[in-house]
Amino acid sequence: MHAFIDEDSTHKAATLLSHADSSAQVELISGKRIKIKNNQILFTFAAPAPQALMAAAAAEAAQIDPDFLWELLPQAEFVAVEFAPDYFGGTPSAVQKAALLMALHAQPAIFNRKGKGVYKPATPEMLATVKAALEKKAREQARCDAMVLELVSGGLPAEVQAACPGIAFKPDKNGWAWKALVLAAKQVGTHPTRLLMQRGAFKSHYDLHMARFMGEQFPQGAAHRAIALPAFVADDLPLANLQAFSIDDSQTTEIDDALSVTHLADGSTEVGIHIAAPSLVMPRGSALDKLARARMSTVYMPGDKITMLPDAAVAAFSLDEGRPCPAVSLYCVFDADKQLLSTRTVAERVPLAANLRHDVLENDISTADIAAGTLPSSIPFHAELTYLYALRAVLSAQRDAVRGKPENNNRTDFNFAVAWPAGDTTQAQQAQVTITTRKRGSPLDAIVSEMMILANSTWAGLLAKQGVPGVFRGQRFGKVKMSTTPMAHESIGVAHYGWFTSPLRRYSDLVNQAQLLAIVQHGALAALQAPYKPKDVDLYAIVGAFDERYNAYAAHQSSMERYWCLRWLVQEKAQRGHTVQLDAVLVRPDTVRLRTVPLYIQLPSIPDGARGRPVVIDVLSWDELDLSVHARFAGEGNAAGAGLAGFETLSDDDHDGDDAPLSAPVALPDAEDVVVGAAIVGAAAV
Repeated sequence: MHAFIDEDSTHKAATLLSHADSSAQVELISGKRIKIKNNQILFTFAAPAPQALMAAAAAEAAQIDPDFLWELLPQAEFVAVEFAPDYFGGTPSAVQKAALLMALHAQPAIFNRKGKGVYKPATPEMLATVKAALEKKAREQARCDAMVLELVSGGLPAEVQAACPGIAFKPDKNGWAWKALVLAAKQVGTHPTRLLMQRGAFKSHYDLHMARFMGEQFPQGAAHRAIALPAFVADDLPLANLQAFSIDDSQTTEIDDALSVTHLADGSTEVGIHIAAPSLVMPRGSALDKLARARMSTVYMPGDKITMLPDAAVAAFSLDEGRPCPAVSLYCVFDADKQLLSTRTVAERVPLAANLRHDVLENDISTADIAAGTLPSSIPFHAELTYLYALRAVLSAQRDAVRGKPENNNRTDFNFAVAWPAGDTTQAQQAQVTITTRKRGSPLDAIVSEMMILANSTWAGLLAKQGVPGVFRGQRFGKVKMSTTPMAHESIGVAHYGWFTSPLRRYSDLVNQAQLLAIVQHGALAALQAPYKPKDVDLYAIVGAFDERYNAYAAHQSSMERYWCLRWLVQEKAQRGHTVQLDAVLVRPDTVRLRTVPLYIQLPSIPDGARGRPVVIDVLSWDELDLSVHARFAGEGNAAGAGLAGFETLSDDDHDGDDAPLSAPVALPDAEDVVVGAAIVGAAAV
């Protein structure tokens, strides 16, 4: 004897082994024996065998018209096997009973299951709704099939194009465009995002990477909404009696900081560190403050940037030469031995005499000349630069004593210059990239770095002394942490540290400047008058949000630098016409960095060697989508002129921020069981 049973809402045929008052034991077609309750047995039969019955019933069920069946059924609950004689006529066979149950069970929207073997037909109104939905799904499925065919044939369906760019990063996995893309990618044997690129959904890999970032961080676009600058009378601030100068790269348009040197009558020297003061017109909660808080920082990337503040605000407060600019100034008085005597902080207007540029002056300023005091008089502010360089040496030595070791200033900086065709940033494939190197620790860089450390540590200490909270930055046991309470920064060698010196491009500095101005204006009452009071929960929120957003921006900058490194390789390949063989240096046991380009490549097979060891590698291929690289070890390199001593610091803060992380390949969105095309064999990016 056999039984047709309902197990976990699934119909099965089984051999009945034993039957008691309330339960039975059956053997399934698979050979598995299970115990079931009697109400799970829908009917029993002697023939055919269970496996044959299931096959025959499935074929019979496929012939049953659900619309005709619905018309025959009563508009009430019914037991399927009891209705079988009415549908088939006479005494139905076991196959017919099973077929009817299968047919009913296959249409749950039309025949609602109310129990084991018990169903109720949908109402006429519900049936109309269900049929309309089924017809719509059939039309959509047909369109999906057409989209798959179009994609496989080399086209780009309008629905897929309309879903870009989001379909490449955060797809609607229930949408037909994504389903068609996944099915087509599976047929082609690639990843959906790669298929999008192949079908021209994006003009270039640059556009795809930018679209990914913009979708995550600026879904409403990067353009600033129109906000009028609040009325501000700069003449209300006192005018400083000095001539200040800034030191930046030529590409810098947000000039935050400037310096001045004044020799006093008593033989001491007053050094001024002047920081742009946009917080004067950006009180907490104002429209400009909300805008800056939403962005948290300026986003930098080769060839482009997205500013934290609108152009009008930057223009109003950038320390541009030829005018007095609103600033918060730290004045430090040093004796003849360059020992600090006193400090004071004021809000004022600072006359900017010049905006000096690293790339214009650095080749004319040698370390030997500036140390010996023999800079050519043709160099602007040569006397002031000479004094500041000597002061830097004293201050750096004092920090080294606290740190317990000399500071490593031998890291290489890389500058990217992207020449867009006719200034059109949508033509990345035709853009030319130039990458130049500059060693950290050059005289101008050393001066600016040391002066900013002096300002950041002094002002962080002032907030701590007055009990005014801020956005502080510290380091212990190699771990950098942000906090609303001051802490030491071990790698810099200071007791307190925070970011104050870039308020035009970092929100943390803007908040700290507003807190600092409360001390300037209210003195001992600053803790009560500052925009953010002690234990202000909103300040904690700012710290967390800033850290998250700033890290996301840094990761994007790193990825885009890696992208332009790959475009640089394209240029090299075009010039050479063969495998690109390049000099590199070992930065980790299995990782190298190209000597003249900040491209990090993992080479697991490279022979062991010391960090900084020069090697030669063959760069065989690369992928601009996931930013991976395929390379191999070619031999030992030439150490002559490498300058690899103390090669690259990867953890310390500097005056402008943490060292950028090593860039990594870009993760493509999960496409379930899509077959990804040929894997890149060999080295992947770090």
